[in-house]
Amino acid sequence: MNGSLGEEGTNGYIVTPADENYVGQQVDLLQNAWFSFYSDEFLKEFLPVKIMLCSNIDSVYAEYDFSEGFKVIYKGKGVNAWYNYDNICVSYGNETVIQMTKEDTLAFRRKINQIFIESMIGRGKTSPTKEFEEVTNYKIDGINSMSPVELWKLGVPCASLKTYSVSVETDWTSFLMMMITFSEEFLTRTPEYFNEWDHSMANWDGILNPAKDVNGLLKKRYDMVRDYFIENYNMDLQKIGNELNR
Repeated sequence: MNGSLGEEGTNGYIVTPADENYVGQQVDLLQNAWFSFYSDEFLKEFLPVKIMLCSNIDSVYAEYDFSEGFKVIYKGKGVNAWYNYDNICVSYGNETVIQMTKEDTLAFRRKINQIFIESMIGRGKTSPTKEFEEVTNYKIDGINSMSPVELWKLGVPCASLKTYSVSVETDWTSFLMMMITFSEEFLTRTPEYFNEWDHSMANWDGILNPAKDVNGLLKKRYDMVRDYFIENYNMDLQKIGNELNR
């Protein structure tokens, strides 16, 4: 996924190796913002082969310029972390690691934990259980064009994925992301946001409350995922979402 900037550029990522003078502080950041949230059993099973210590990580994107005819210019946007193949790249391997504000630290914690879960899925390290799959009938006609309200009745949480289609794998991923992104209070409260056509994560507000979970299937499947990691890896993933939203 190597990217390059300019008119002849390409989408992808550009990484700069960490400054060795700040690696100690960077490793401390990883311990406090990432490793300390997880059990040893979980880390042993799901950490990637490599963690790449970077000074900066730029996500390269295309921008269209119509000022003089038409041309595509590739520009970079800094990101805190990303994963690829057998590794996770992390930023802050430079002097900014000792200048981080509370907001910087929280943003890094949220990003690295989301990237960790995404890398687990991308590397095929976790997959739905048979019990989880059997709760929902994925063969219902037109399931991919249903509204969130209709999908909630089936136990499908919906999510803001680029190529969203209803599948057991997508649902398993959605519940994992739900737990590490939002607090349990947010997920179970009487929803303050309710949009019957919004498939984004914003509609996870109160997703486990009977106001949205009318058949109780979302809570049932949520508990299956949560209990699976508690029982097998001594890890309650919801504690991460609770901690990041205190």
